[in-house]
Amino acid sequence: MPEESGGWRIDDLARRTSLTVDTIRFYQREGLLQPAAKVGRTKEFGPDHLARLERIRELQAKRFSLAAIRALLDADRGADLVEEVFAGDIGVSYTLEELILKSGINENTVAILRSERLLRDPSEFGQSTYDANDLDMIRAVGELSRLGIPNP
Repeated sequence: MPEESGGWRIDDLARRTSLTVDTIRFYQREGLLQPAAKVGRTKEFGPDHLARLERIRELQAKRFSLAAIRALLDADRGADLVEEVFAGDIGVSYTLEELILKSGINENTVAILRSERLLRDPSEFGQSTYDANDLDMIRAVGELSRLGIPNP
């Protein structure tokens, strides 16, 4: 597929993103990635697909589930909300109590996140405190809840 056309077949998109074709098809089945445009007898993916796949990867790196990623990407404020939620301090550490207080999430929700292993015990990583990523994640859960998306 010529570079200047801005469109790629699924195998070209897979190479560009370092994902497998199966992963891209899975994201389509799960509603994370919109269908490709039909051009003649082939389907083409464009820059919007590429940007969305990059965003999915970023959100996965921040420990979001696929359901949460779908909700964030589909929300009207999706991109702004993610940036707002992740505007936290880097290099700061929190005890569990501080994490609960700073996040505004109730203890029961935090207990559920811990039991579902969405919020991991810092000792698993050789640490004694939680970090900014943990705070960001549970703040995001709170924001999703306020948007009407149920907690895990």
